[in-house]
Amino acid sequence: MSFVLTIVLPTGRQEFEIDWVEINTPSGNRVVQEGHAPLIAPLEPKSNFKFSKPNGTIESFAVDSGIARIDRKGITIIATQL
Repeated sequence: MSFVLTIVLPTGRQEFEIDWVEINTPSGNRVVQEGHAPLIAPLEPKSNFKFSKPNGTIESFAVDSGIARIDRKGITIIATQL
């Protein structure tokens, strides 16, 4: 089973199979992996989130503002990009 990160921006949508994602929220950092409890959280304004692909590559993504919707099989981030 795979864990999927979906990034939705005004310019389009991207999907990645990932092992984990780390997001910054106003209440602190959260590391999310497959099986995480469902959660909706705002992203910290003007922050970065990073994620690890199955091959071990870690990528970072800057956002101006946004929201994360997490369920047990994936995370959707709807955001505006810096």
